[in-house]
Amino acid sequence: MRYNVTSEFVKISETSGTIQNVSNVYPVEVSDKAEAGSGILLYPLNRFSFNEALLFVRCIDSNGHAEILVTPFVVDMGVGVISGGASSGTQSLNDTTDVEDVFKN
Repeated sequence: MRYNVTSEFVKISETSGTIQNVSNVYPVEVSDKAEAGSGILLYPLNRFSFNEALLFVRCIDSNGHAEILVTPFVVDMGVGVISGGASSGTQSLNDTTDVEDVFKN
């Protein structure tokens, strides 16, 4: 869904998905309550995923206007989703041999 936001908070109707700030200029504040300064800043052309949350967005510039896109699917929560609902975790470098392999020529 597409949201056009100004300095007033707008409630996002999706409760899970991915938010992207497609504005080229203005950062937006994303929060779990309609209170200025209570959320995080989402800079232009950036995105993040959320799950089971009620969110509000607003443009932080009092005269600004930003466009927000919200998709109903999660893009970057640190897990890969496989059909059938199973998921796979991410790999990490926690073994000495893994770290040594990174620095081999």
